[in-house]
Amino acid sequence: MIKVKNLSGSYGQEEVLHQLQAEFPVGKVNVIIGPNGCGKSSLLKSIIGLLPKQQGEIYFGEESLTKLTPKERSKRIAYLPQSKVSSKITVFQMVLHGRFPHLSYPRRYTKRDNKIAQEALETMGIENLAEKSLSELSGGTVQKVYLAMILAQQTPVILMDEPTANLDVAHQKKVMEEAKLLAKEGKTVIMVLHDLTQVFSQADHLVIMERGRIRQMGSPEEIYHSDVIQKVFGISMGRFQIGKEWKYYYC
Repeated sequence: MIKVKNLSGSYGQEEVLHQLQAEFPVGKVNVIIGPNGCGKSSLLKSIIGLLPKQQGEIYFGEESLTKLTPKERSKRIAYLPQSKVSSKITVFQMVLHGRFPHLSYPRRYTKRDNKIAQEALETMGIENLAEKSLSELSGGTVQKVYLAMILAQQTPVILMDEPTANLDVAHQKKVMEEAKLLAKEGKTVIMVLHDLTQVFSQADHLVIMERGRIRQMGSPEEIYHSDVIQKVFGISMGRFQIGKEWKYYYC
């Protein structure tokens, strides 16, 4: 479990996170939602250590993440940022980078590292692109490569900032299915998403942010029956049932 206690963070003199208190349970797909600029991505960056905290603490279980070295933290947390670099490196080499935190001296990739990277490619359905350069690929395909890289990192915590961006509907569905599988394996999955219909259908636990603060937390069912979506987003949501699944829509 990731716990955030009394966390504040800033870019320079501008404080963007204000005394946050939040928990992200193990074995759940946790989704952070909120209006643009409310601090969702900043919260992920604080957890991974890219945004220095001004006060408060972040825990992985009982372990303080802020006291770990970057390498130690990268063994516990994989992070997929919203913006990605498309370079001339091959797809396989990029995915193999996910194994870097696990290397010991001398830093050489082993047969096991190569096997794990290959399996991650296959999971994302891009094994046929292994020798392609990232610079030759579309934005959606580059997204899949980065997703494969964080799978290869094999960390207990996975952070993803807009992982379904630039993907078609079929691949958005695959990403969410993979997130569910990772959670079932006992990982803590934390995502930032914008599509509320997708969020309510797929998430296990929601954290709603507004103006750098946590507005409310709970299950999709709890959030749906509250008035927080109307207050934060200015919209209403409805739903209908197909079989055992609820389908959500804006109204």
